[in-house]
Amino acid sequence: MNWVSTPRRCAPGTQEAEIDAGARPGTTTSDAERIRQLEKEVRELRRANGDPAQDGARMYAALPV
Repeated sequence: MNWVSTPRRCAPGTQEAEIDAGARPGTTTSDAERIRQLEKEVRELRRANGDPAQDGARMYAALPV
């Protein structure tokens, strides 16, 4: 019987800790949180100001059939 070796998996949180420490490439926890905050802010601003990308869809939906 042939055994196929698979990559060893890190314990949960180990990979995240290595990324945060700079030992592994990736997005740090603090950067990911900041990205989430900025994306939320953009969504709120678009909702408050009206998203120009949605204006065409709204105008099309308002046309009589």
